[in-house]
Amino acid sequence: MRACVAAPVHVLAVAGLLAPCALPAAEEKSGLTEIVVTARKRVENLQEVPDSITAFGAAQIDERRLNRIGDAIALTPNVHMISDQDAATNIITVRGIGTNRNLASAVAFVVDGVVLPDSDAFTADLTDLERIEILKGPQGALYGRNAIAGVINLTTRRPTDELEGELKAGFSSGETADLFGAVSGPLVKGRLLGRLTARYFDSDGLLRNTFNGRNIDHDRNSKVTGRLIWNATDALTFDLRGSRYEQDSGALYFSAFDVLGTTGGRITEEMARVGPNQNEPGFTDRTITDASLVAEYAAPFGTFTSITAYDQVDI
Repeated sequence: MRACVAAPVHVLAVAGLLAPCALPAAEEKSGLTEIVVTARKRVENLQEVPDSITAFGAAQIDERRLNRIGDAIALTPNVHMISDQDAATNIITVRGIGTNRNLASAVAFVVDGVVLPDSDAFTADLTDLERIEILKGPQGALYGRNAIAGVINLTTRRPTDELEGELKAGFSSGETADLFGAVSGPLVKGRLLGRLTARYFDSDGLLRNTFNGRNIDHDRNSKVTGRLIWNATDALTFDLRGSRYEQDSGALYFSAFDVLGTTGGRITEEMARVGPNQNEPGFTDRTITDASLVAEYAAPFGTFTSITAYDQVDI
């Protein structure tokens, strides 16, 4: 489900609270600003929608440096995320409902209308976002069986009608370097629009293993994203999007001790074979490749949407 909140007030009402958001302009009636959402895939007043929605607009994403979904979840009430063991392993809990590790997620992760099925890709880089929307509670009617806890809906920046570019560079603690660049504009005026982005992140980390003197939270990743929007006619639009993400980062070892007592306190043969070498740091090598094609046809009586997607996660 998607949420839109109008400017110029830039606010979103969530369960009686106010949170920042920046979306299209709203109308004012009797001195009050109407907050418009599309959580049920149609434009509605938020007061008439029985859903709890927290949204972050482009300005908030940039100002708060929400580069990964964990950054937004940390600012969202009743939503919790644990990045466990390595960069690809995560557990998201919404209102106490979550998923055991290595099982299908109970939270639907949606990027530009395309559901990402593998939770190992949820913690990838999210640079170049237009909006983050976090919905709490079951959303299976619109997003399928893996949305019993809620939905994380991401909207990336669309290609622009005018040629524009962007370049950002940063340096911080842990010998961390962060570079981002984007170029966007028309390939065929009014018909074919394109956007290309690239990001490189390199950090030595801040957590040192006192046994061998090496940092265990180093992270080096890069991501390239391309997007084409073809307005074939006034009613027919094709949206083609693809990206590739590569990451080399630190990780923790499994513990051979049965901490939770899941085996009745016994050390199984499989656990006994685990012999972590503390002289070598843990690591995560992850490559995520995805592509999607969304076709929309606006008929006089409704809109038909076709979504074709491909995702591959190599760890």
